[in-house]
Amino acid sequence: MNALPTPTLVIIPAYNEAENLAPTVAELRAACPDAAVIVVNDGSRDGTAAAARALDVVVLTHPVNLGAGGSAQTGFRYALTHGFAAAVQHDADGQHDPRFIAPLAAALAAGEADVIIASRYARPGGFRASVARRLGSWLFSTLTSVLAGQRFTDVTSGQRAYNVRAMRLLAGNFPTQFPDAEAILAMKKAGLRLRELAVTMRPRRAGKSKTTPGRALWYPATALVAVFVEALRRRYPAP
Repeated sequence: MNALPTPTLVIIPAYNEAENLAPTVAELRAACPDAAVIVVNDGSRDGTAAAARALDVVVLTHPVNLGAGGSAQTGFRYALTHGFAAAVQHDADGQHDPRFIAPLAAALAAGEADVIIASRYARPGGFRASVARRLGSWLFSTLTSVLAGQRFTDVTSGQRAYNVRAMRLLAGNFPTQFPDAEAILAMKKAGLRLRELAVTMRPRRAGKSKTTPGRALWYPATALVAVFVEALRRRYPAP
């Protein structure tokens, strides 16, 4: 059980995660009882909406699927409206260990950065993925690192902590097609400070991952175009 240093909102984007949602929230509650939790039901077509409503959490529903970027943006707007000092994005599939939420929030509270990214690849043994997925992640992270001027090892991580400055920026300007790397570049250009925190992640609890071997290679190659476009865009005003 970990106490959080500041009022923290945990945002759980959920798209067709009916099987995983209840155990994910239960584990999160046990690890971080002080955290407020919202589930963003992102146009799910299974029983995710009903599963979310059965839990003691705020449920925000998109009528159509907007993707991880749109779900995070909805969560940031809620956090800013309700006065939270920090928000942590935490995927619904069970791969993230909620015990790392407190260290992420503590790093924000200590002023170490404006955004803390939980990295499964920052240390050996953090996550055992397929060869295709590791190759795709390495390629995407390397390209992003070069363009951002800062080394990143896990730009597709779904567990990230944001302070108010970062939320203000992304609540109005969150990339939609390939949000992971594009958001990092946008935040860097706005003068925000980012760092990674080494964590341990697990395979998803149930259901199929959206990242197939083919997608693990296709996604970084396709996203490269979007990343370069973002890199060439004007700087964002400081939040």
